[in-house]
Amino acid sequence: MSQPLRDDASNPDVWLPDGNHLVCTQGDAIFNRYKDAVQKLMEMIQDIMEQKCIMVLKVKLFNLLIELGVNSLQQNNSMRK
Repeated sequence: MSQPLRDDASNPDVWLPDGNHLVCTQGDAIFNRYKDAVQKLMEMIQDIMEQKCIMVLKVKLFNLLIELGVNSLQQNNSMRK
C-alpha cells in the first residue's frame, strides 16, 4: 500500500512572500504529488465506469438472448400447431 499523501501545501513553512504573491519554496515537488494522486483517482474512476459499462452491456445482451430465445420458442410452438 502506498504512503498517505502528506499535506505539505498547507504547511506555512513552504510559502514565502514574493511582492504581493506567495511562492511555494518546494514548487513542483509538492504539487506533482497532488497531480499524481488526482491522476490515480481519475484512472480508478475510469476503470469503474468501464466495468459498469461492460456489466450493462452484458445484462442487455443476456436480456436480448433471452428475448430471442423466447421468441424462437414461441415461433416453434406456433409452427407445431
